[in-house]
Amino acid sequence: MNPRRVAASVATGLAAGLAVRLLRGFPWALAGVVALAVAILSGMALRTVAQLRDIWGPDRR
Repeated sequence: MNPRRVAASVATGLAAGLAVRLLRGFPWALAGVVALAVAILSGMALRTVAQLRDIWGPDRR
């Protein structure tokens, strides 16, 4: 997997976990579960975007 995609997914997950913990007051364990879920889902979304870009190509916008 592309290192930039991994970094973007991890950053998104950490931001979501911190937002749930600090803004909503959830326990750290639940915030960690949210962070992991968001990181996985954002990684899957970024991979899908890359696959669609490969299928359609840069000239088909």
